[in-house]
Amino acid sequence: MKGSCYCTGLIERADSGGERAGLICSLFGAAKFNGVNPEAWLRHVLARIADHWANRVDEFLYWHFAAQVPTV
Repeated sequence: MKGSCYCTGLIERADSGGERAGLICSLFGAAKFNGVNPEAWLRHVLARIADHWANRVDEFLYWHFAAQVPTV
């Protein structure tokens, strides 16, 4: 996940997944812009998502964890 090159390649090559890839890239870019390490944030989410309530998934957005996740 180095810069935008990774995400740009996903968007260019995927017809149906382009919107999802764009959303993920936007979240990673916004997290990085706001001082949250995107890789650490994603690892944090993936480690906890299986035991989390589906109606509270918004708690995984990066701004809820800005103080807990290492900064860029």
